[in-house]
Amino acid sequence: MFTTYNFHYTYYENRNLPPYYARKTRDQEEIDQSEKKTNTSSVGVVLLIPPYLNYTKKDLKKGYSCVERSFWMGFAIHLPNHGDSNIFLRKQLGKKPYKNLRQDIQRLERDYQITFKTYYGSIDLPTYNTLMQTLKEYIQERFKGRAHKHSALQKWEQYEKSAYQMILEKKASIFAHFNNGVPICISLNYHYQNIFVAAIISFNKDFFSYSPGKQMFVKQIEWCFMNDYQLIDLGWGSFDYKIKFSNAVFKYRTHIVYPENSILKRFISSCLGLFLYVKYYAVMLKQRRLKRPSKTYAGRWIQFCISS
Repeated sequence: MFTTYNFHYTYYENRNLPPYYARKTRDQEEIDQSEKKTNTSSVGVVLLIPPYLNYTKKDLKKGYSCVERSFWMGFAIHLPNHGDSNIFLRKQLGKKPYKNLRQDIQRLERDYQITFKTYYGSIDLPTYNTLMQTLKEYIQERFKGRAHKHSALQKWEQYEKSAYQMILEKKASIFAHFNNGVPICISLNYHYQNIFVAAIISFNKDFFSYSPGKQMFVKQIEWCFMNDYQLIDLGWGSFDYKIKFSNAVFKYRTHIVYPENSILKRFISSCLGLFLYVKYYAVMLKQRRLKRPSKTYAGRWIQFCISS
């Protein structure tokens, strides 16, 4: 049949590439490509390829071709080279929402003993284990009773095993708000050159009225400004908070890869590409989200050029 790969997960969380691709020059030191052999007789579906990384058909290994589709929406915060995070947020959110967010921050700091810590390059193992366990519990509590489960829970052991060493190597980080030393909002992030990937955020639901998730975004944006990051990748999913904070949208690429000397596999790949396209819009129809993205996100579409 076919094998499915999530390019976004593989690239950032595993520091790897799906086996069909050759490494780019910018990836030589940071991407440890798997040496396992690709099944040359199979079709591979590679989902969620960020366009700003510019992996295209020409980056496939010799002997492969692909059918390319673009439909899944991605959200990001494209940061100016210089500036102030408060000025950026005021402009992005608007005067009233920005004022409300600042008031939420002030209320939280007034009502509780709040501290904030960034773990990037250094963290002790007991603290790491506590934060990861708490983050998992907050996600479980948030999704309790829902038919849809958070995708991170399906591979939580992988996160626990890999993220600790990645934090020490400055390939990942944990940001956390504490109340009297108890974590109330936690984010797990990934770092690649000047790209910050906001992977997982969750919080204690008792603090919901203070908008802790939005406050975490403020901390991430402040940190990225101070450390000269160019892009905050917010991932996929049209959630309200992403729409408000993002100033850039794009469509992920999907590659249906096949052995270029197989006419049958090329036909199967074309059919599979059409099926995925129809399936996507069937889901959008079910969720009543068939508004034209070109109008919904007018002014936010951007052609990324992320420098190394």
